[in-house]
Amino acid sequence: MRKTVFILLLLILPIGFAYVEETKLFTAGESYELNTKTITVHNIFSTAIRVSVDNSQIETLDVNETDRLKNVNITLNDIFYISQNESYAELFIKVLQKNECYGNSACDDGDDSTTDTCNLDTNICKNEEITSCKNDDGYCPLKCSTLSDNDCESVCNYDDECDDDDPCTIDECSGDAINNGRCINDLVTSCRGSDECCPYGCDYSTSFSDWRDLDCSKTNNCRIHTDCDDGLEYTNDYCVGDGIIIDKTCLNTETDECINDDGLCPEGCDAGTDLDCDERITSTDFPSEEYTCPKGEIKLENNLEFYCNGNIYIPKKIGNAFCTENYECRLGICEGGSCLSQANIDDKRSNYYASIAFSVFLILFGLWIFYLHRIKSQNKNL
Repeated sequence: MRKTVFILLLLILPIGFAYVEETKLFTAGESYELNTKTITVHNIFSTAIRVSVDNSQIETLDVNETDRLKNVNITLNDIFYISQNESYAELFIKVLQKNECYGNSACDDGDDSTTDTCNLDTNICKNEEITSCKNDDGYCPLKCSTLSDNDCESVCNYDDECDDDDPCTIDECSGDAINNGRCINDLVTSCRGSDECCPYGCDYSTSFSDWRDLDCSKTNNCRIHTDCDDGLEYTNDYCVGDGIIIDKTCLNTETDECINDDGLCPEGCDAGTDLDCDERITSTDFPSEEYTCPKGEIKLENNLEFYCNGNIYIPKKIGNAFCTENYECRLGICEGGSCLSQANIDDKRSNYYASIAFSVFLILFGLWIFYLHRIKSQNKNL
C-alpha cells in the first residue's frame, strides 16, 4: 500500500511543479491569456518591446532578454518587420505554478505594493501587502510621505512630472491602482520624424525604409557601428554623434589587446604575448622586407574597394574619416586630414557653380550699368 501511495505521489508532484509554456507572435497592443495570466504587448520598437502581465508595471524587454512579471517568465526571441506599419514580436512565455518557488526571487509578482517571499518548507509563495512606512522597500503606501518613507520621493502622478528635457527619451509616469507611479525615461528606438531625435540606427532618407528619420542631419556619415568597420582587428569601431546637432561620424579607437599579426604592438605587450612586438616591427615602422602588399595598391573584393597600407588590405574609408592619402578614401579625396564625403563634394561643387554664376552676374550687371551710362551720355550730347 505504501509503495502504491509513493508511486502516486511521484506522478502527481511533477504536475504541481510543471511549467505551462508557449511561444507566440504578438502585434502591438495585443493581449493573450495563458493559464489565467494575461500577457499584453503595448509597444514594439526596432530592438525592444514594452510588456506587462495582468496589472503589473509595464517593463521594457530587449531582444534575447528574459524578465519575470506576476510569476510569468517572458523572453523576447525576436522582432519581425513585415512592412513599414506591420511588425510582430515573438515571445516565449513560461507561467509558473503558484506552489513553485525555491527562493524569494521566484515569487516576484510584479506588484510594488507587496512583499514577496518563498516558504522553503512548502515551496509556496507569499505576497503580503505593504502597509507600513518603510525606507528602501520600493513602495510608498497611501498614508506615507517623504518624511516617513524615502520611497515616496520618486512617486509621480503625471507624465509631465517625468520630463527630463531629452527629446530622445519617452517620459512616462508608470503605475496603476495598486502600484505607485514612477518615472520611466526609455530611450527612443523607433525612427520617426518631427520628434527632434535621431536614434541610433536611423538616418535621413528621401525613400521609405525602416531607418528613415527626417529629423536626422543630411550630412551624417554613418548610421550604425558596422558602417564604421575599418577592417582592422585592433580597433573598436563606433558611429558617434547625436545625428542632429553633431553629425554622426566614425570613431575608430585602438585597443590595448595583444593580437598577433595586426601590425601593432600596444603598450604593455611584448614578443611573448604579441608577435608584432618583435624588435624588427613596431606599430609605426614596417620595414620594406616585411611588406606583404605594395603600399597604396587597390583591389576590389565583394564589390568593396580595399587599399594596402604596406602590411594588410583595409577597406577604403567613408567621408570625414581620418586619412593621409587620397587612396585611403572611398571617393579618392583626402583633404585636411579627412576623407571628403559626397555631401562635401556636392557642397564644393555647388559653391563653385554659385561663384561662377555670381561672377557672370557681376559682369552682366557691369555691362548693363555701362550701357545705361553710355545711353545717358548720348542723350546729353543730343
